[in-house]
Amino acid sequence: METLTIDNIFLTQAIWGILHLGCVIATVVYCCRAANKRYSKSSMLAFIVMIGFVLSVFKHYILGAYAHLSYPYNTFLVTPDERFSDFFNIIRACKDNNPYLTSYWIKSNFFPAANTYFYVFGLISNEWLSLGTYTCVFLAVYWSYIKKNLFPLNSLDSIRDFIIIACLTYPVLFSLDRANLEMHLFLLILGFVVLFQKERFVLSSLLLSFAIAMKLFPGVFIFLFIKEKKYKEVAYTIAATFCIFVFSLMSYQGGFAANLQGMLSALQGYNQIISGSHGLQHNVSYYGVLKIITSGYYYVFQGIHDARTVSLLANGVLKIPYMILVVLLFAFIVLRVLKYEQTLWKNVYLLSATMILLPHVSYDYRLIHLLIPIILFLKDDSWTPFRNRYVVLFGIMLIPNNYLYIRGDISIAVFVFPIIMTVLAIFIIMESRCQQELNIPIMEHSDFKIGA
Repeated sequence: METLTIDNIFLTQAIWGILHLGCVIATVVYCCRAANKRYSKSSMLAFIVMIGFVLSVFKHYILGAYAHLSYPYNTFLVTPDERFSDFFNIIRACKDNNPYLTSYWIKSNFFPAANTYFYVFGLISNEWLSLGTYTCVFLAVYWSYIKKNLFPLNSLDSIRDFIIIACLTYPVLFSLDRANLEMHLFLLILGFVVLFQKERFVLSSLLLSFAIAMKLFPGVFIFLFIKEKKYKEVAYTIAATFCIFVFSLMSYQGGFAANLQGMLSALQGYNQIISGSHGLQHNVSYYGVLKIITSGYYYVFQGIHDARTVSLLANGVLKIPYMILVVLLFAFIVLRVLKYEQTLWKNVYLLSATMILLPHVSYDYRLIHLLIPIILFLKDDSWTPFRNRYVVLFGIMLIPNNYLYIRGDISIAVFVFPIIMTVLAIFIIMESRCQQELNIPIMEHSDFKIGA
C-alpha cells in the first residue's frame, strides 16, 4: 500500500473531520427545531451526546483501520501508551510518603493533600487493584447521583438517557482514560454543592477545604459563601485548608521545611514545562488559545520554526497582558456572581468557567467539572428563555471536538471548547439583563436555596 504523505494525511483527516463536524451541526439544528414540551432537557442533551460520541468513534475508526493513521488521528483520547499514567505515576511517587524528594523518575507537583490521598490508595499493594478501587469509587458515587437526581424512573427512555449521559460524555471518558485526580476532585466539589443546597454549610465548607488543599482553583467557590453572607464558613474553609495543608506536609519524610522547598521546586519545574512547547494539546484555557495564535504568527509570518524558540517568544509577549486579562475577567465574573446572578446553576457555571478558562493550562479532564452546573441545570424546572441554547451548548461541551488537527496532536478543540464556554457565559449574562429589563421574576427550583 502506498505510504500516505503529510498532505494526504491532512486531506484524509480533514475530509472526515468536516463530515464529522457537519453531522454534529445537523444534529444541533435538529435539536433546536425539535425542541418543544415533548422533549425534556435531559433527552435533548442525551441525543446530542450520543450522536457526537458515535460519530467521533466512527471517524477515528475509519482513520485508524482504513486510512492506517496512528495517534492522534485514530482516537479522541491521549495515546494508549500513556493510559492511566496520571494515576500510576503519582502513586509511585507517593508510595514511600516522600512525594517531593522521592527517587522515582517523576516527583509530585500536587499540593500535599493530594499526595496524602494517593498515598492511601498506594497502600493497596497491587497497582491495578488500586486503580480499580480508585475508579470504582468515582463511578459508584457519580452514577448513583446521576441516577437518583436526573433519572429516578426505570422507563426505557430514562435508562437510555442515563447510560448516555453517565457513560458517553467526553470529559468523563477522558478523565477515566487518564485516571486523573480531577475525577475525585469533582466528587468533592459535587458534595460541597449538594450540602450547600441543603444549607449544611459547615460540612460543605469541610469538603471544599479538602478540594482546595488538593488543588488551589476550587477556592473560587468560596464566593458562594460570601454571596450568602456565610462569613464564618469562609473562615472555617480557610482555616481547615491551612491545617490540612500543614499536617500533610509535616507527615512526609524529611520534615516540613524540606518538603515545602521540594513542593515549590516541583511546582516551578511544572510551570517551566507547560510554559514551553508542551501544554497546548488537549488544553482548553484562554492562554492556550492566545499562545497558539501568537506561535502561529511567529511560525508563518516570521519564519521561525524551532518550537522552543517560538514558545519562548510567545510567552514573553503574553505574560503581562494575560495577567491583566485574568484579573479583569475574574473580577467581572465574581461581581456577576455576588451582585446579579440568583440562579445556582448559573453561579456554579460561571465560577467553574473561571477555574477552567483562566489558568495557563487546563487539560480536557478539567471539563468534568462542567457536569455539576449541567446537572443543576437539568434539575432546574424554572422557566428560561434561553433553555434550548443552553442545552445545545452544554451538549457540544460534552462531546469530542477534535475535528481537525492543527499541528501534531493539537486540534481545533483548543479553540472550540473556550469559545463555546464563553458564548454560554455571555448568554447567561444576556438572559439576566433581559429578565431585569422585562421585570420577569427569576424563579428558582424548590431545591435551590441560593438567592431565594
